[in-house]
Amino acid sequence: MNEVEKYITKNGHLKNIPSAKEIEINGVSIGVMNAKIIEKLEELTLYTINQQKIIDKQIKEIELLKQNLNLLLELRTKTNKEIELEN
Repeated sequence: MNEVEKYITKNGHLKNIPSAKEIEINGVSIGVMNAKIIEKLEELTLYTINQQKIIDKQIKEIELLKQNLNLLLELRTKTNKEIELEN
């Protein structure tokens, strides 16, 4: 579980964002809340960019693994044919 998930699980809301109950009791400045929402949007965008980099890297690794598997299968097929010819 990452830090954000732990915080939300423990507190029931995002860090630096008041809970719904707090807002209900104390109210909230729209300007302050908008600034906090923009901050969370920026954090989410950075997280999404990082996730996409990870996905792109994994796609390349999967393609390389597929190529290697195909080469191994071709080699096995050739080896099997050579063994059959020797017998």
